[in-house]
Amino acid sequence: MSKQNRLSLNLVVADALKALQFYEHVLDATRGDIYAFPKQSQENEVNLIVGNVALRLIDANPMYDCILPQI
Repeated sequence: MSKQNRLSLNLVVADALKALQFYEHVLDATRGDIYAFPKQSQENEVNLIVGNVALRLIDANPMYDCILPQI
């Protein structure tokens, strides 16, 4: 399926780089682009492909209204 027909989902997590390992293993995902800023917290982004779904994991960052889900 082409990128044009791909469902894209964004998920706010506490630490996108740590979440990468979990979601990559659990969902058998393929790594896409990874934007890691070691000296800056709350700005990392990880992109994964799971079948026809693009999953973007982004660090929680209240300054940009990226708030962790409340359970």
